[in-house]
Amino acid sequence: MKSLSHIFDNNARWAENTRSHDAEYFNRLVEGQRPEMLWIGCADSRVPAEIITGLEPGQLFVHRNIANVVAPGDPSAQAVLQFAVDGLRVKHIIVCGHESCGGVQTALKDLADIPSGPLGGWLSHVQSAARLHREVLAKAKSEEERERSLDGFNAIEQAANVCRSEAVQRAWDRGQPIHVHAWLYRISSGLIQHLGFCATGAGEALTEYQQAVERWATAAKA
Repeated sequence: MKSLSHIFDNNARWAENTRSHDAEYFNRLVEGQRPEMLWIGCADSRVPAEIITGLEPGQLFVHRNIANVVAPGDPSAQAVLQFAVDGLRVKHIIVCGHESCGGVQTALKDLADIPSGPLGGWLSHVQSAARLHREVLAKAKSEEERERSLDGFNAIEQAANVCRSEAVQRAWDRGQPIHVHAWLYRISSGLIQHLGFCATGAGEALTEYQQAVERWATAAKA
């Protein structure tokens, strides 16, 4: 407890500064949340969703895990999708990968170097994305280029998984407007890059996916 006392000090200063600038700030948050966006991102400590998007608490519903994976059998991700779609009625679902992703780097290692246990099982989802795009990855001129390629491909694949989820499929069937996006955050510049994937319905998702994959296969080399 004593070793983390600075966190409590930081929190107290932040709360006081916030109240001094806006006396009703916390009262508004207590009333509830009305975010229009769900952000599915990596748990990497360098990629804080609200900070890099310039948004405030209450504006972004966030789910983060290693390598921004949306696995069909993961109850956590699927529950988040259901709550965001059915409960919060979000209009946008963003899957945002990032460059220099440790999960992607580990997934690209030789099988013998992949950690065992839960982490290894989790990274198998990223490895599946690598297998789907193995021909492009094999042509990479450097390990850096190969990692950068999979950073983007993985985000696109996870966005496609969002489109296939029961919660999103049901929403589209009943005419609820939801846009599913695939983005990539560049740690080296602080900028977010759109990967060319934005699906607004089941019929559009496959076309968006194919076009995004084709564009990224070229763009990742730049």
